[in-house]
Amino acid sequence: VVEWHNRMGEIKLEDMKLKREIDRLKEQVIYLERINQKNDQSVTTLEGDMIKQAKEYEDRQLLWEQHEVELERKIAKLENQQKDFYEAAKKFEQATGALPDETLPIANQLEIAIVKIKEHIKTIIYARNETNKMQENYDKMEGRLRAAEQSLLQKDKVINELRIRVPLSDRFALEAATSAHAQTSSSTEAPSQMKQALRVAQTTVDSLKLMLQKKDENIIKYQELLNRSREELKAQADSHRQEIKTLQDRLQLEIEEHVKKIKKVHTQYVNAPQPKIASDRQLRRLAELEEMVGEQDTALGTASAKHHKLLVDMRSLKEEAEENIKTLKSEMKRRKY
Repeated sequence: VVEWHNRMGEIKLEDMKLKREIDRLKEQVIYLERINQKNDQSVTTLEGDMIKQAKEYEDRQLLWEQHEVELERKIAKLENQQKDFYEAAKKFEQATGALPDETLPIANQLEIAIVKIKEHIKTIIYARNETNKMQENYDKMEGRLRAAEQSLLQKDKVINELRIRVPLSDRFALEAATSAHAQTSSSTEAPSQMKQALRVAQTTVDSLKLMLQKKDENIIKYQELLNRSREELKAQADSHRQEIKTLQDRLQLEIEEHVKKIKKVHTQYVNAPQPKIASDRQLRRLAELEEMVGEQDTALGTASAKHHKLLVDMRSLKEEAEENIKTLKSEMKRRKY
C-alpha cells in the first residue's frame, strides 16, 4: 500500500509537470501565431506595394510606347515633308527652264521672258510660304521638345524619390526584423521565420531595384531616341535651308541672265532704226518688263532679309537647345551620383 501511494504521488508530480509544460507550450504557440500574423501582414503590405509598383511601371511603359509611336509618326511626317521639298525643287528646276531662243523674234523673246519672270515670282512666293510653314513647324517642334524635357525632368524627380524611399524601407524592414528577432530569441522556431521574413523583404527590395534599373535603361534609351530625332530635325532643317539658298542663288542667276538679255535687246532696239509705232509698243513692253524686274528685285530683297533673319533665329534656337541639353546632361549626372 505504501509503495502504491508513493507511485501515485510520483504520477501526480509528473502530471503537474506535464500540465505546466503544456501551458508553456500553449503560450509559446500563441506568441508564435502572433508573430506569424505580423509577418503575414508585412508580406501582404509588401505584395500590395509590389502590385502597385508593377501597375505604375506598366502605365509608364504604355506612356513611353505611346510617346515612341508619336515620335515615329513625326519622323514619317518629316520624311514626307522632305519628299515634298524634293518635288518642289524639281518643279522649280523645271520652271526655271532655259533662256529664250535667240532665233525667235525679239518681241516673242520679250514675251517669253515676261512669262518666265512671272513664273519665277510665283515660285518665290511659294518658297516664301513654304519657309514660313517650316518656321511654324520648327517652333511647334521646339515647344514639344521643351515639353518632353520638362516631362523627363519630372520623371527623373520621381525616380530619385523612389531611390530615396527604397533604402529607407529597407532600413525599416531590417529594424523591424531585428526587434522581432530580439523578442523571439527564447524560442527555437522564431529565427527561421524571421530569416524567411528577411529573405522576403530582401527579394522585394531587389525586385524594386531591378525595376528602377529597367526604368533608368528605358529613360536612357528614349533620351537617345530624342537626341537622334533632334539631330535628324536639325539636319533636315539645315538641308532645307541649303536647298532654299541654292534655289535662290540659281533664281538670282537666271534673273541676272534675263536682265542682261533684256538690256542687250533694249540697246539693240535703241540703236536700231525702227518705225515709230513699233518702237512705242516695244518701249511700253520694256517699261513693263523693267517694272517687273524691279518688283522681282524688291521681292528678292525681302526674301533674302527674311531668310537671313530665319538663319539668325535658327542659330539662336540651336544654341539655346544645346545649352538646354548640356544643363539636362549635367543635371542627370549630378542626380545619378
